[in-house]
Amino acid sequence: MYQQYYKSDFKLIMKRYTYDPKATDEAEKLTPVPWPEDIDWRLKLATPHSAKPYEASCRGGVTKNCTKTEDGGILVALDNHGLACGELRYEFHFELPDPVMASGIADLYKPGSTGIMLTTDASCECGGLVDVAVVTPMYKGDKGEPFRYSDFTPEQLEDLRRPAVEAAVEAAKAVEALENTVDVAEDLRAKAEEARETAETQREANEKVRQNAETQRESLFNDAHDRALAAIEAANAAVASATAAATAASDAADKCAEMIEAFETMRNEFLSRSYLLMEN
Repeated sequence: MYQQYYKSDFKLIMKRYTYDPKATDEAEKLTPVPWPEDIDWRLKLATPHSAKPYEASCRGGVTKNCTKTEDGGILVALDNHGLACGELRYEFHFELPDPVMASGIADLYKPGSTGIMLTTDASCECGGLVDVAVVTPMYKGDKGEPFRYSDFTPEQLEDLRRPAVEAAVEAAKAVEALENTVDVAEDLRAKAEEARETAETQREANEKVRQNAETQRESLFNDAHDRALAAIEAANAAVASATAAATAASDAADKCAEMIEAFETMRNEFLSRSYLLMEN
C-alpha cells in the first residue's frame, strides 16, 4: 500500500476495467476499457475519519476536480483535500440510462480501496501518479446499445440492488419504529381515557354527594326557619298575652284604688257623722 503524507496534495488516475467471469484465461477476465462518454458519474474519496469526502464528477460532459487522460483514464487532482489519516477509499456513483426504471436511471454504486494510506509521516510521498483499478460492468452504451440488467453478473446486480435493499431495510425499521410509537401512544391514550372515565365517575359520585348535602342543608334550613318563625309567633303571642294581662292588672289596680278611695271617703263621712251625733 502506498504511503502519502495526509496534508500534501497528490494525484491519482482511476482506470476502468471490466470483469468477465466466463473467460477461461485469468489475464482475459480483466479488460481495460475507457470511461463511457454519455453517462454521469460522481466520485467520493475519503478516509474513515475524514470530516467530509473529496469529490470529483462528470455531469453532462463537464468534469470537476478531474480530467480525462488520453488512454481513457480519469486523473483526479486532490487539491486542498482536507482528508484525515487512514486508508483512502473511493465510491463511484454511476447514473446508467435504463428505460425499465421509473426515473429512466439505474443508480450503480461501486466502492473500493485506492491502495493509498494517508499518514502523519511527512517523509512519505507517493511519488508520481498512482493508478487505481476500478472494476465496473460493461455498459452497452459504450457500443451504442441500451443498458439491460442482463449485462451484469449476479455480483454486480447485487451491488446495484444494495442501496435499494438497504433503503428498504431502513424504511422497514422506520415503519416498525413508527408502529411501536403508535402502539405506545394508543396504550397511553387508552390509559388516559380510562383515567378520565374513572375521574368522571368520581366526579358524578361527588356531585351526587354534593346534591344530597345541599338537599339536606335546604331541608334543615327550611325546618329551622319554620321553627324559628313558629317560636317568634309564639313569643309575639306570649308578649301580647302578657301585655293584655298587664293592662288588665293595671285596670284592676286602678279600680281597686278607686274603690279604696271611695271606701275611705265613706268611712270618713261615717266617722264625722258619728262624732256629731255623740256631741249632740
